[in-house]
Amino acid sequence: MTDNDMQRLWTEASDISSRLTEMRSIDTQAAYRNVRHKVRSNRLRRAAATMFSRAAAVLVLPLIMSTATLYYMYTHDRSHPSATAMVEVTAPAGTTARVMLPDSSEVWLNSDSRLTYPQTFDSRERTVNLKGEAFFSVSSDRQHPFNVCLDGGLRVMAHGTRFNVCSYDDSDNVEMTLERGAIDVMHDGNTLERLKPNEQVVYDRRNHSWTLSRVDIEEYGSWKTGRLVFRNMPLGKVFEQVERRYNTQIVLHDSSLMRRKIRATFASESLEQILADIRLVTPIRWTATTTPGGHNRIDIYSSKAKN
Repeated sequence: MTDNDMQRLWTEASDISSRLTEMRSIDTQAAYRNVRHKVRSNRLRRAAATMFSRAAAVLVLPLIMSTATLYYMYTHDRSHPSATAMVEVTAPAGTTARVMLPDSSEVWLNSDSRLTYPQTFDSRERTVNLKGEAFFSVSSDRQHPFNVCLDGGLRVMAHGTRFNVCSYDDSDNVEMTLERGAIDVMHDGNTLERLKPNEQVVYDRRNHSWTLSRVDIEEYGSWKTGRLVFRNMPLGKVFEQVERRYNTQIVLHDSSLMRRKIRATFASESLEQILADIRLVTPIRWTATTTPGGHNRIDIYSSKAKN
């Protein structure tokens, strides 16, 4: 064996000794704990990932369900709209009222009258219900007719126009008077008349007949401005308007007085002053009393001589 061989063997032996020394210095228990910790951490990560994915599913599922529910409610409400709320406006006896409708049409209600209409008009037509007397100024809309429904199947149809309707329950007659534009007077869906300006239809509820005539529109629309205008109007109709204006019952005890006609205009006069003025042109006398129910009453009689 040469010197070189001996030197190589010595070098290899020294290297093996050094490796054995390193192996003895390694903490095998610590290494085992480290490996075990890593394995446990990996398991925890996988478990946490599984838990969070399940939790996400639990949270997302109700969100999806609630979103679907809200979408159904929205589309269902749009396809099945709820009934439109109705509005009712009343002018108590002795007063008047002014109403602005959803389409910007204007209505004046006379004493002891009631108007009912929807909070929002539907997409096809505009319909209101009237009991009593009202003057209408209707916004023009050819695509959406304006209907005033009255008791007994009567209806007034308009587009853009101004007209007066008088339909009190205690009267057998219904009056429909046109100031401007055009209106159709209908009964049970059938057109009775199409009115022109200054024309009036009077419908008799007792025998279902009607008359068409020309009138002075000022007599039938002036009440909304606080005036009472009479142009050769029978005294019976004059007192109908007066008793509504002053919330006083007026009883005529002579039938001949009903047919007498007068011309007069009243604005701010008291009831007593109106009676005194009428007495200047018609022989009447009257007494004023209060009924047991507390209502004012005027009894009018014929007088042969003017007082």
